[in-house]
Amino acid sequence: QRTADCVQWVRSRILETFNTTELDYSVVFTANATAGLKLVGESFPWAKRSQQLEPGSSDETHGATSHFWFLQQAHTSVVGIRELAYHHGARVRSFTETEMNRWVASVADNEPSSDMPPTSPAHLVAYPAQCNFSGTRFPFTWSSAIRRCVANETVPTGRWVTLLDAASYVTTASLDLSSSKDSADLIVMSFYKVFGFPTGLGALLVKNSVAPLLTKRYFGGGSVAAIVYDEPWQQYRAQISDRLEDGTVNFMDIVALKSVYER
Repeated sequence: QRTADCVQWVRSRILETFNTTELDYSVVFTANATAGLKLVGESFPWAKRSQQLEPGSSDETHGATSHFWFLQQAHTSVVGIRELAYHHGARVRSFTETEMNRWVASVADNEPSSDMPPTSPAHLVAYPAQCNFSGTRFPFTWSSAIRRCVANETVPTGRWVTLLDAASYVTTASLDLSSSKDSADLIVMSFYKVFGFPTGLGALLVKNSVAPLLTKRYFGGGSVAAIVYDEPWQQYRAQISDRLEDGTVNFMDIVALKSVYER
């Protein structure tokens, strides 16, 4: 119980460090930032284009297909998500900083749609807070602009989810998530890049509003509340961290991280 309490303390302390709380985000422990990105790609609800579309519609405007868009300055671990997207029949596109700024400007006055059809697909847009190669930093406000997207001839309909790779950024800057409206839906990081230690621990921060979107095929350890052995049925645990953390978490490194925070 003391170990479990320690793990929970560290989860809360991580969120406090980034000026947010459990009301907005949940902490999912991973091996590193790359593992967090892979987990997003494996858990995202990619939707494949239907064989039959409504009369007069196309797969772009009808929104039957999920899209994965990423900034060209992204780390290879972000780009690698495209293979998972391709595997599930999603469409993939890379974009430049100029293209992103143009897109953001075009949706500046939009309001998030409140009447999104329940069958609308989810789309994922990923970008780094800071480029690993050049050190260029990109606006956090992109996330809120992306969520205001409405369907047109170039932007498909659906729910837009933002993924921020903060691993490089947090090495030299403080990540501020106090504005839930502007902050990304999913954020990955590695703690050794923040403190130099421990090397085997990272985190995926999941905004609670998008947590229901993330599902898994594989389950292990305590990630399920109930299973049936002779039928393909299982019930995942309610908390997103319990659902996505397979097996025993790296509690030794989490305890070490607690010591770092207490210094």
